[in-house]
Amino acid sequence: RSGSGLASGGTIGIAFAHGKSGVKGIITHHLKRWESQSEGKMKDKDWKRLIALLFGGWVVIWIYRSMLTPVYAEIQETIGMQSNAAMGMIASLYFLGYTLMQIPSGYLVRRWGQKQVILPGFLILAAGTVITTSVRSLEGMYAGSVAAGIGC
Repeated sequence: RSGSGLASGGTIGIAFAHGKSGVKGIITHHLKRWESQSEGKMKDKDWKRLIALLFGGWVVIWIYRSMLTPVYAEIQETIGMQSNAAMGMIASLYFLGYTLMQIPSGYLVRRWGQKQVILPGFLILAAGTVITTSVRSLEGMYAGSVAAGIGC
């Protein structure tokens, strides 16, 4: 799965909330639900915008995940030398936030719908990423990393 937190609607949480299994069943369920929430069939341009939003969001999520470890040396130039454990904690806290949102995001989606949950999730991810990239302390990076994980 490419995202488990708010931005993706929490696949595990959604599967739990809706009793769906398998990625195809979950995606089909979401597309049908989005269509029904928009009172009828979605227009072609709406589908294109939705797909572009989701694709862009998942690209950002994967870039965040895959680029963190290779830039540890540059991070240490900014915040000072840290132990490998302290640097590894940045990614660990990202995945902690990501993991903690599995079930709650499914509940939020069930209660308010995907449209009302996905955009705030992307915004939380963006805020966490901005925090992570702009702070000058390890603790700030930890906080940004947890926020990015929650939004993801």
